[in-house]
Amino acid sequence: MIRTLLTLALFTSAAATAGIPEPSIVFYGRVTVSPPNTAYTPAAVAWTLNGNAEALTVSQTQVIVVNTETFYISRVPFETRKLADNTPIPATANTLGLSATDVNYTRTATVDTRPAILPSGTGTFNYGATNQGLIESLDLVIGETFAEWSQRVFGTLVNPNDDADGDGQTNYQEYLAGTDPNSATSRLFVKSLALAAGGGIVFSWDTISGKTTPSSVRLTSRHGPPSNRTSPAPAPSRHSPIRTPPQTRSSSTGWR
Repeated sequence: MIRTLLTLALFTSAAATAGIPEPSIVFYGRVTVSPPNTAYTPAAVAWTLNGNAEALTVSQTQVIVVNTETFYISRVPFETRKLADNTPIPATANTLGLSATDVNYTRTATVDTRPAILPSGTGTFNYGATNQGLIESLDLVIGETFAEWSQRVFGTLVNPNDDADGDGQTNYQEYLAGTDPNSATSRLFVKSLALAAGGGIVFSWDTISGKTTPSSVRLTSRHGPPSNRTSPAPAPSRHSPIRTPPQTRSSSTGWR
């Protein structure tokens, strides 16, 4: 009888126990506003991780301001969800399960709900029992809102659909491109277009410091379906060439 009660008590305890806590991932770094805006100080950082058939958004973040610079520290909790005999343990809310093998995760960050730009190549990472307790430095960059940009450039909030300088680009398009809405000569356009040796096309344009401009290249054959290519334009280079992959075509086929 006593043995039965002890077994029942242990079973009940195991069933009620949440996952076994494991060392958390820690992300930390600087938060930069581009262009600098002394009137705005970032206050909250949140991370969203996807992987191992789970998704989690965490905001256990400490934000610190030191000499006008903003820094953050974020913690992503993990736990083990199986006993040594593979008996499953219920998951804890707002926690990710630690895998015995490496799992590929994607991650994004927001600063005060604004999408943040992560360092190049850090949007995915591998994590599991072999490297648990990861501590990683990740500086975040956020841009200004249209309202902040409008106030800085015009001194007031303007209509995003207006074209202040008459160059064919709306105020909102100039905001996205980082060009000067008060100068008709400052606009995003392709400067050169040429066939590349070995196939493909090279085109270039002036980029704006602090901006990453995605370019969508639409190649349309007169004898076939269109081919869509998307390439990131590096910043802050003033002359940014992009080369499209070579296309196979006959002498009678043209691309436009």
